[in-house]
Amino acid sequence: MNFTWFTGNIEQAMGSIDVNKLERIINVLRNVGVHNKVLVCGNGGSFANAQHFAQDLQKMAGITSIALGSNPSYITAVSNDEKYSNIFRNELSNVVEEGDILFILTCSGNSRNVVKAAKYMNENDWGYTIALTGRFQKMKIDREADTLLSINSTDFGIIESVHSVLLHYITSTLAGDFNHA
Repeated sequence: MNFTWFTGNIEQAMGSIDVNKLERIINVLRNVGVHNKVLVCGNGGSFANAQHFAQDLQKMAGITSIALGSNPSYITAVSNDEKYSNIFRNELSNVVEEGDILFILTCSGNSRNVVKAAKYMNENDWGYTIALTGRFQKMKIDREADTLLSINSTDFGIIESVHSVLLHYITSTLAGDFNHA
């Protein structure tokens, strides 16, 4: 891998974004109720992006948000007493309210813990589920998300980098920083 390859793949992945879906995501977030919140989750680098996005939503856009999985004691207790695949679903069940938005960041779209959280959200009709993913075959999350935005890549570094750019665009848009056409 070299820098030209990496930046070329970032550019190609950015060019593959379905802008209509991106605008739909922004509109869903724009219309989150005053008493509702955005619950964000992901694993590894996607978890780091989830924490950053939750913070930006609150600080820049004034939208109440929680990065699920941010309490290490809770994660290790659920992982030890039950299964790691329950960490987001269990935490979600403690904090979700009708009208909330679940925002999932997942490269593969198949991590059991995020899929379980989305299923819980849907089975209980709590609110709306958004997922940002890479482009993999047979993603389990695509059956659970109300809006799925896939990045045309299977490289985790490319996917997470593009997700980061999109999350910054979303929060900046919601904060009113891009009020020009």
